[in-house]
Amino acid sequence: MSLPQQQFDVFRLDFPVTLEDARDAVRSAMQWLLDRQIREDECQQWELVLAEAANNAVLYATPEQARHTVRIEAALTADVIEIRITDHTSGFAWPDNVELPEDDEREHGRGLFIISSLTDHVSYLHGQGHNVLCLKTRRKSPPQASEDTEATLELMTA
Repeated sequence: MSLPQQQFDVFRLDFPVTLEDARDAVRSAMQWLLDRQIREDECQQWELVLAEAANNAVLYATPEQARHTVRIEAALTADVIEIRITDHTSGFAWPDNVELPEDDEREHGRGLFIISSLTDHVSYLHGQGHNVLCLKTRRKSPPQASEDTEATLELMTA
């Protein structure tokens, strides 16, 4: 039995554990998505999600953990955008229900809600020495059909 092969495009970037580098990494990931004709509204959602995730990976790193890098990986298929953030923090337990904090004045506590609200699937893998936040959404914009160069040349010569 063989599984159908699916083509996908991949982005990977490791960045130092600073807020400035996190911002630059998110911008690079957004440019990669835009270069692949992902709609601007989809990119804006991903930008907010990635900013929250990358900033959390930086803000919760101890000085010892900050010697490692944070990694953003993204993969596109015809149907799905999947992005993973790998950090080396102590991690946390992802709550069963992610809700907005009741206290509107709190500065923290909205990030997990934003991430969960703007993605179709979230999983958080808390490992020994590293953690992976896996985020997926179905694509709103179908991929552009790639031109069949051979067929075009045959048509032109006919």
